[in-house]
This record gives sequence, C-alpha cells and structure tokens, in this order.
Amino acid sequence: MTQPEPAQPRHTADELRAAETARDAWAAEAATQTLRAETAEAELAENTGVLQALRRQRDTAEAERDAARNALAEIRALHTHGRITNTCNDCGEFWPCSTTQALDRHQTQETT
Repeated sequence: MTQPEPAQPRHTADELRAAETARDAWAAEAATQTLRAETAEAELAENTGVLQALRRQRDTAEAERDAARNALAEIRALHTHGRITNTCNDCGEFWPCSTTQALDRHQTQETT
C-alpha cells in the first residue's frame, strides 16, 4: 500500500504574513471607527441635552413675552380716551395720559 502524499500548504508563509498584516490593519481600522462612532454618540447625547435645555429656555421666554404682552393689553384697555372730558377714563389725566404715552413709546420701540 502506498502512502498518501503529504498535503501541500495552500499558501506560502509570505502570503500568510500578508494576510495577517491585512487582518491586523482591518482590525485597527474597525477599532478606530468604533471609537469614532462611540464618541459621536456621546456628543449627540450631550448636544441633545443642550438642545432640550435651549428649547425649554425659549419656551419660558416666549411664555414670559406673551404674559407681558397680555399685561400691556390689559393696561391699554383700562386707559382709554374719555372723548367728552378729553381725559383718561382710568386715571383721569389729560389725554393722552402718561400711561398711554409710555405704552405708545414701548410699542414703537418693539416694532423697530
């Protein structure tokens, strides 16, 4: 009976080293990309928190602005021109009263 011939290596030692080098380079690149992705996710989480805080501040500022506008509208509704007496119906000053004048100055500044 004859002995089977020994199996020949499929790749040379140089080919195996080149493959290992390529594998190591790929693993290093994968590790780098994983780190970059994790860093980006952390930055996104931080930026999301900052964005949410800014939105809350904006919402608060808008609510305060709306409340101030409503208060000014209420004041303006009280201080009306008494046509017969040419005085303010609320404070009795000659028309336009100091309150109405102040509101008018504020309205002019707000629109410019």
